[in-house]
Amino acid sequence: MSAVQKLGGPVTLRCRVEPPTANVSWRLNGNELRDSNASLEVLIQPEALIIPALSNLTIGRYQCIARTAIGASASVSATVTAAKLRDFEADDQHEIEVDEGNTAVIECHLPESHPKAQVRYSVKQEWLETSKGEPEHTAGFQTGGCHSHAELQHKASPSALRI
Repeated sequence: MSAVQKLGGPVTLRCRVEPPTANVSWRLNGNELRDSNASLEVLIQPEALIIPALSNLTIGRYQCIARTAIGASASVSATVTAAKLRDFEADDQHEIEVDEGNTAVIECHLPESHPKAQVRYSVKQEWLETSKGEPEHTAGFQTGGCHSHAELQHKASPSALRI
């Protein structure tokens, strides 16, 4: 199990052990977390590790360790990473003129993002549907590889862009 969360957002990692009486501890990047690690601001509970607010200090690989009198067992690592979406670069707005029924190409320069962003277009604050290439979908648009979680709003006057 891995988690992607924006910085400042909460993350919960669960660990269920058998027998329930086993002592549970956690590792972050191979180092055992202790109650004295208060600077990390993580809460260690019997079946979960809670990060109330993700920070650069709490990003990494976590493992749950179960210890009994017989020995210890470590879980598979769970990676916690920070989601990011950089701002769009300043770009001049361009008017695109196209005759009704013809195709217009609107360039899309996506900012860096993790996880990869998905693009949606809106005209006059109305979201456009992705075209399926069928005649009944002529009011939509076709994507050519721009899939990210960014929202790109393209402003167009009705006389300049008809879809």
